[in-house]
Amino acid sequence: MNRSLRTRITAAASAFLLASTVVVFSTPTAAQAESASVPATVTATPTRALASGDTVGITVTADAGHSIFQVRARLCKASADINNAGDHTPTLTGNCVDGPLAANTDGDRVVLTTPGARSTATMNFKVGAGSTTFTKQDNTSTTITCGSGTPASCKITLEISTTNPAGSGVLYYKDIPITYGTLPGAPTSVLAPHGVGQSLVSWTAPASAGSSAITSYTATASPGGHSCTTASTSCAVTGLSNGTAYTFTVKATSAVGDGPASSASAPVTPTADPFVITASPTTNLANGTAVTVGVAVDAGYTLYQTRIRLCTSSSTVTNQGDFAPTIGGMCINAPLANGSDSDLISL
Repeated sequence: MNRSLRTRITAAASAFLLASTVVVFSTPTAAQAESASVPATVTATPTRALASGDTVGITVTADAGHSIFQVRARLCKASADINNAGDHTPTLTGNCVDGPLAANTDGDRVVLTTPGARSTATMNFKVGAGSTTFTKQDNTSTTITCGSGTPASCKITLEISTTNPAGSGVLYYKDIPITYGTLPGAPTSVLAPHGVGQSLVSWTAPASAGSSAITSYTATASPGGHSCTTASTSCAVTGLSNGTAYTFTVKATSAVGDGPASSASAPVTPTADPFVITASPTTNLANGTAVTVGVAVDAGYTLYQTRIRLCTSSSTVTNQGDFAPTIGGMCINAPLANGSDSDLISL
């Protein structure tokens, strides 16, 4: 709640109260098991908000002591648990597509390294959107659909052929999660009012949610990176330092991924008090000058009354007695001149 009022003063001396990828690998033997890591770093971009024909750039860099001989990429079901060569073969398990889903896209792509350059392998994989039905070796059929309204329906799974420091050949499998569709737009009208060590940030939903419904929003403070996440259009960012100015940005998230961040809010400074007082002008005053005073309280508080008195600049007013002229003797008990104020109340 905000309230403002104007008070006329008679002296320049015045006092104001101030406010605050799933990873799998194979052993050198026929048995293969899941692992939390692979002896290589895999990067891929872009992986979100893809359309049929989009190219995902993939780089595989071997760890020290390991060599890469081949990388094979296939487009597979996102739900598939791919732990070995059989899992990765379309006609055995039906986990991965048996061919491109659309013209000028990839279903299966292989790159080989050369002697002297086995530390890194790179490829460009063109994802496809669509559906394929094919027969497996057990004479049953399976259907795989990527995109088509299901953003996280498929993934790219890599089969990485390597040798380890002992010289043994090992196959590793690494998933690259991808999503299809368009991202939500940026939220607008971000507001961040003052609070005690926090700010209740609010915003307006993006004009476009993209191709999938928005599931959450995240508001982030700068500096510090404190944040809050919610399904609504407001949340409280806590853990802020009183006396530090912050701005806030908000991004929307859907099944496709995170949309762009909003423009930053106006700066706000949390304080130790649940209100902020503004006053203008406060310098170069003359008898009868009107000073406009504004009081804004934090969310959860209700403002019922504001009372202003003209007091000595050296006074420390902390209670009603200090504020009462005839008790504390710090504030005047009557106007100092005609047309000026000494005691003004706003309800």
